[in-house]
Amino acid sequence: MKKLFLSSLLLFAVVLFSPAQTQRMVMYEGFSNASCAPCAAANPAVTALLHANPTKVVAIKYQCNWPGTDPMNAQTQTWVGPRVTYYNITGVPATRVDGTGTSITQTVVNTRYAVPSPFIMEVNHTFNTAQDSAFVEVRIEAAQNFTGTQLVLHTALVEKVISFTSAPGSNGEKTFHNVMRRMYPNASGTSLPGTWTTGQVETYNFAVAIPTYIYQFEQIGFVAFIQSNSDKVVHQAAKTILNKHISIMSHNIPQAPGCYDQFAFQLSVINQGKTAITSFDVEYGVVGQTPQVYNWTGTLNYGQTATVNLPAIVITGTPTVFAEIKNPNGGPADSDEGTRVEGPVVNIANYNPIPVSQAFTSTTFPPAEWAVVSSDDLKWERSTASGFGNAPAGSARVLFYSSPAGAVDQLYMEGLNLTATGNLQLTFSLAHARYSAQYSDNLKVDLSTNCGATWTTVYNKSGADLATVTSFVTGSFTPTAAQWRTETVDLSGYTTQNEVVIRFNAVSGFGNNLYIDDINISSNTDIDDNAISGFVNVFPNPVNDFVNIELLLTEDSNVSVSVYDNTGKKVGSVEAGNLSQGNHSLTVDASSWASGLYHAVITTDSGTTSKKVFKQ
Repeated sequence: MKKLFLSSLLLFAVVLFSPAQTQRMVMYEGFSNASCAPCAAANPAVTALLHANPTKVVAIKYQCNWPGTDPMNAQTQTWVGPRVTYYNITGVPATRVDGTGTSITQTVVNTRYAVPSPFIMEVNHTFNTAQDSAFVEVRIEAAQNFTGTQLVLHTALVEKVISFTSAPGSNGEKTFHNVMRRMYPNASGTSLPGTWTTGQVETYNFAVAIPTYIYQFEQIGFVAFIQSNSDKVVHQAAKTILNKHISIMSHNIPQAPGCYDQFAFQLSVINQGKTAITSFDVEYGVVGQTPQVYNWTGTLNYGQTATVNLPAIVITGTPTVFAEIKNPNGGPADSDEGTRVEGPVVNIANYNPIPVSQAFTSTTFPPAEWAVVSSDDLKWERSTASGFGNAPAGSARVLFYSSPAGAVDQLYMEGLNLTATGNLQLTFSLAHARYSAQYSDNLKVDLSTNCGATWTTVYNKSGADLATVTSFVTGSFTPTAAQWRTETVDLSGYTTQNEVVIRFNAVSGFGNNLYIDDINISSNTDIDDNAISGFVNVFPNPVNDFVNIELLLTEDSNVSVSVYDNTGKKVGSVEAGNLSQGNHSLTVDASSWASGLYHAVITTDSGTTSKKVFKQ
């Protein structure tokens, strides 16, 4: 079921340990699937928490074989299945922290991290020259006298990050973290002695072939943990810690479009290696141009972080900027994982005049000069569904069905010059269904006249007001032609503004999908809004091959459409006959028209309205 999250109360026994015990690493085991919608909703928060605690938590994620397609599970079910049975996992997402069922939070991590462990563990690995085999060593030392029951050592190969260009399952996820790829020697692990004396050391070595299904060799790592089969408690965990490994935890590349004459990187870096870092270089700049180099010096021990502020670089156009850490302590690092960040700085350089129209017919998304900003992996994307079922196909979709509650997904239009006379309005087609009354999604249209420094909300609907379907839809929603509605936003207060940014701001309530299409901003001085009892919209505008006339009739009416060029010659017409009250869409072939201005005259029983149409 989509909305079912599995969780249980975490109850850890309080045990008094002797001072000889050592620092615990918390073991996180997650169970997920690439076609599980609740998993897609939960995973971003879990990933963020794990990234914030690299020196406290060891993580492993098992991709399960339900509820649907998951190629990572197909490769690893031999080892995933026994772990699912071991914990009696009956649905995903599911979590075990140190062997006990709970939802992982910072409080849970801190609580378990504060409980000492009776063991010291270390995991190391090397590769052969051909890089098709690895040699893994797990060293365990007793920090005190300890007696356990049915102790086993679990050792696993993980891929720290797996990224797909398109979602491998049905929940929209493209990026997966800490995925278990193979367990050694098997899912049952290696039996350990039940009784340990202080200072006792046991070393376990594994010579393993690298699976052929590994997606990216550079993302390989190894984890190990000691577990008691009698009560499933994990006593200690460890992961591969390289000698020299420094990485970037966060950066300030701006996601939102803005006016950027220059940009200054701020990086948060962490030492994840055993060796103290006293210096490193940062290469940074615009991709494709000669980079600048910044030299950092100081002392950064294992687990410590530092903030690096780089000098500003000049921004022109919409460049892709990058920063990359190199030469820790004057030489190469043992891993380049997480050492480079890059992304576009969307600089608003143009403010295009109206009329502006967008029907998402191109497969390129977002459209030119548009931008997408998202707080999770499930961003605004193009869909082949189309407003009112009109051809050619295309719309913009946000997957509220899978996005976690509170996720914010923004679709920015191109910069706009709204200077106009007459009636200025934004119209767009909308389709949305609710999952149930419990989940309320929200769509806002925000407008900025100061390059995104402040915003004014000019449209705001949520829940039942937003929905275009009266009934609840419990499957992932794709609209039919009859499940669309036209929305109109009055922009008459902005006709003197020549530098405007507009964004569609979607806030997930973990409900169901939302679509927008046929976005049109125009000023029509020759329209009598009261001439027709209902609503008329023309899109796309400017037009290429076909122009669609959308009508919302408040009563049954005879309808006809005639299109005239600027000399008064009729170039197209539609005799629709008697149409019933409600939404209708008519199409006029414009493929033979020359470029220029046209007038679409729509006649109903209640009057006549004229709409300007521009042919590209």
